[in-house]
Amino acid sequence: MMQTYLKEKIGNPNLFSGRKKELERYLDWIEGIKSENSKSTAIVSRRKTGKTSDLRRLYNLTFHADAGVIPFYYEIGEGRIWVVDFCKDFFLNFIFQYVAFVSRKPEYINHPLRHSLSGALKIVETEKLGYLTDYIEQARLLIEEESFNLWQYVRETPYTLATQQNEFIVQIIDEFQFLNSEICRDKMAERPIKDFAAGYLRTAEFKNAPLLVSGSWVGWLMNDLVMMLPGRFIL
Repeated sequence: MMQTYLKEKIGNPNLFSGRKKELERYLDWIEGIKSENSKSTAIVSRRKTGKTSDLRRLYNLTFHADAGVIPFYYEIGEGRIWVVDFCKDFFLNFIFQYVAFVSRKPEYINHPLRHSLSGALKIVETEKLGYLTDYIEQARLLIEEESFNLWQYVRETPYTLATQQNEFIVQIIDEFQFLNSEICRDKMAERPIKDFAAGYLRTAEFKNAPLLVSGSWVGWLMNDLVMMLPGRFIL
């Protein structure tokens, strides 16, 4: 019986049904990551069609299988946020999910310290994953400096780590279209960075850490993918 590692919004996991073909297709795509044959992919459909349920179930299946691909799931919410706060949250979610997988301790996914850089250092020390220390310390430095390079650093951390450790990572990003409307350059969160998603122009090409992104505002997401990320995602 599959354990639930990432909470599924559908409620009781046993209620999940009727999505067998979709999940099989995504699982085949994840299997292809290990041979670097899977290209970054976008799932585009209107709201309330089951995308988030599929993605969270896919995460749980991949985590449970422990078959050579490390899953990372991140949902971009509605509500504007300062870019530095967003980058810190994105980075820490990745680090805690990574540690959860490699240690086989799923409690780290929703660990009480998952919003803290010092907390991340503590669990890395506890789990004897010292190679992550430099990643966390560099992120801390860039956050403290409010560096222009912060987004590039955290965005490429999954790829960089996968390359360093000779691993494979799947990056599952839900509601991808909100990158350009909700992430703001100022602390008051009043000025969205309207080309924020364009940072993935290079990042999305790495086949040892490809992206599976979704969006429920179809026209909005399609415009971002076609205009800012041409040829980077299979639709």
